[in-house]
Amino acid sequence: MTRSRTSYDTVQSNTHGTIGNDRYDSTTTTSIPVGQSITYNPYSFFIYFDADENVKRVEDLCTSAAKWERQ
Repeated sequence: MTRSRTSYDTVQSNTHGTIGNDRYDSTTTTSIPVGQSITYNPYSFFIYFDADENVKRVEDLCTSAAKWERQ
């Protein structure tokens, strides 16, 4: 199963100076959209049974935890 979302990175710039004799300070923050996706298998395992049909072993097939990745 794959899901997508948009997250945001931010860039901040600061400006300091004077206008005439007056001090000027300004901060600008810009948000940049970043696409992300996550793929996971909610049920990914094998169940092994013995001759008496009892569960002998359960093998997890997931090789890593699901995590959000940039597209």
